[in-house]
Amino acid sequence: MLALHMPAAGCTVPNHFVRAYRVARTTPSSRAKISIVLDALEYAPTMKSDTEAVGVKKNGFNRIVAKLYTRTGAATWLTNAFTAELDMAGIRLQRDEALGAEAPHLRIIVTQFFVEPSFGFFMAELQAVTIADVEVSFPDNGAKYTRRFVGRDISTEYAATDRLIERRLLLSCQKALALAAEEIAKLVEDHQTQGQARP
Repeated sequence: MLALHMPAAGCTVPNHFVRAYRVARTTPSSRAKISIVLDALEYAPTMKSDTEAVGVKKNGFNRIVAKLYTRTGAATWLTNAFTAELDMAGIRLQRDEALGAEAPHLRIIVTQFFVEPSFGFFMAELQAVTIADVEVSFPDNGAKYTRRFVGRDISTEYAATDRLIERRLLLSCQKALALAAEEIAKLVEDHQTQGQARP
């Protein structure tokens, strides 16, 4: 049974590259497009010894034998993923000079984006976590809102294949980013509605 998920002794296990992000929802938001300035998307690597690794592969002794990477670099991959989710939620990211001084601003810090298997005697538990700290600020009234979005995905498998490990990471990312995008859109939309209601 262990042979299903434990590389043979002496085998070289290749690194795996995570595919491009795909938005889970298929129907875009019906709200009118909201424009917002993305000040920054920062990525804090989980592995300080390898800042581009977004996951690891292990053998049956729970020793790291290979790693997962993105082809574009983690920060760029996450920026593209967030852009896709925000667009689906009805948000268009633009440059500051294109929107004016009173446009809402967005800052995102991804403090974790990682997947890791843990082997028992018969099974492998795959755990993936994506954590994004989001800050939305409104220069027109000085308001600032911060919130943490967490996406977790855990599964138990007989075989910890590259695709299964990758899927856990993508699902954790989708859970965090999709919720964040929708909440950002609601917040900006509510702010604009309140502004229009003020005399």
